[in-house]
Amino acid sequence: GDTACEEAVYLAGLAKQVYLIVRKPFLRASKIMQARVMNHPNIKVLFEHNAVGLYGENGVEGVHLVKRQGE
Repeated sequence: GDTACEEAVYLAGLAKQVYLIVRKPFLRASKIMQARVMNHPNIKVLFEHNAVGLYGENGVEGVHLVKRQGE
């Protein structure tokens, strides 16, 4: 919802790229927050994905994502 979008915008000010993983085919946020996220050049929204694992040696280096299939 709005909190996830707010945090994505905040992180986008600190990082070169932010990925917002959304399990549903839509954002559950206010129209203003949706527009802010969708129009931000540093935020990429991945709809209908699940995070199924993390990997890395000395911390998180990546996330294993799976595209949802009409669940």
